[in-house]
Amino acid sequence: MTTKMIKTIQKIQKEQNPEEWIVEEIVVSPTKAQTDNHADNIDDAPENKDLGNPYKGINLDNVIDIDIILARTNEGITIMELLKEGLRPSESVFKKINDILCDCLKSVYGCRPNRFYKDQIALSLVQSYPILAANDANVPQALWFHAHARGPNRHAGRIHYRMEYMARTSGERVIKRRRTEEPQTDPLALVGSDVSHAKEELPVNLEELILELQYIVPNSGSKHRVLELWKATFLKRQESRDAGEFLQYLQTFPVAAAYDGELITSDFYALNTKATLFIEEWNKLEHKILTVHKVMFREITNDFVRALAIVRFKNPSRGSKRSRNEEPALDNPLAGLIKWIQPEEDFPQDAESVPILVVRGQFPDVSEGCAICWESTVIPVGEDFKAAFGIFCQCFSVFNRIPKPADKNFFLFIEGAVFNTNTLTTTGAKFLHGLQ
Repeated sequence: MTTKMIKTIQKIQKEQNPEEWIVEEIVVSPTKAQTDNHADNIDDAPENKDLGNPYKGINLDNVIDIDIILARTNEGITIMELLKEGLRPSESVFKKINDILCDCLKSVYGCRPNRFYKDQIALSLVQSYPILAANDANVPQALWFHAHARGPNRHAGRIHYRMEYMARTSGERVIKRRRTEEPQTDPLALVGSDVSHAKEELPVNLEELILELQYIVPNSGSKHRVLELWKATFLKRQESRDAGEFLQYLQTFPVAAAYDGELITSDFYALNTKATLFIEEWNKLEHKILTVHKVMFREITNDFVRALAIVRFKNPSRGSKRSRNEEPALDNPLAGLIKWIQPEEDFPQDAESVPILVVRGQFPDVSEGCAICWESTVIPVGEDFKAAFGIFCQCFSVFNRIPKPADKNFFLFIEGAVFNTNTLTTTGAKFLHGLQ
């Protein structure tokens, strides 16, 4: 058989057997966004990619067709075939999808990718396969990544927690240290100074510290690191206070609600460097208050609550009318400051614009803990009622909020006689003098 005849036969076979070209068509399903923005990523067959990094060349600056990522591995191709059937996959498939997305993020952007890229890859997934989207139309990618998730039954998403795990187990350093001989501004040294006028240049790595604080998982093992980050980012937090945007800060940094209010106390003493300890100073006054005014509020069995009720009664704010409350004053003379709820009830997430201390238990005692509630924000502050109230008083300074007008003199007395951070009013000075 001549060479010419062999070539003729091979040509006929190719024309009659196009299957070898069909593979290329199945692997990639380009969308308009892909055609416009990512034409260089079309050749996605796994055998054509770098085996050491199958995701090389992927760009998440824009939302893409997620098939571009799935087509890079054999397991991803199998998942593509399942998803194209239009049925919601099993939990095991969900986990495999999450692993592939996180492996891609790690390969392209490292173990600690910016939240922008985590959000982009999650959006790409749910736009390519709506069956994987969450029920929330505003945040369809919430199941995979939700940057500001808060409240019951919400979490930051599968991608977030997987990437957190990969970062912790990577052994890579989070922050690059400067050389010791280079001049630098130590953010920790600024805490305790006159921060209201602090205009020092912030450290170059501040953004890295802020991102780490935003996504760190608060637990006993990470507490020391959280406290370091909290102090190091104090000046950035001060900007939110000065701008009246601290509620938004609390919503963006869920870690602020951890450790029974210890982070609030940290900021309070950074803002008020000469303030005294609440419990130490209060204990000196409580016995005197109960002794001098032993006939007032005798029906209250809790000495601490009774003493607070006496202070509030003896330090009214002139010219301010108390709003009507369904709870009779005799049942709770601290209504408007402290609210008691049943032990099985959830702390309210629709509180007023002024912080309030909510206590689980039967008035006047605590059985299931306390929390500072401020609009949709809930900050647990433990079961020690006296310590919880001290943190509650500190939060007004830390949140840069003022109490209700009717309780202005009450808090001025606490600030002046207990924390020593303010001047006593005439009413407060007269009350304090009567305790001597």
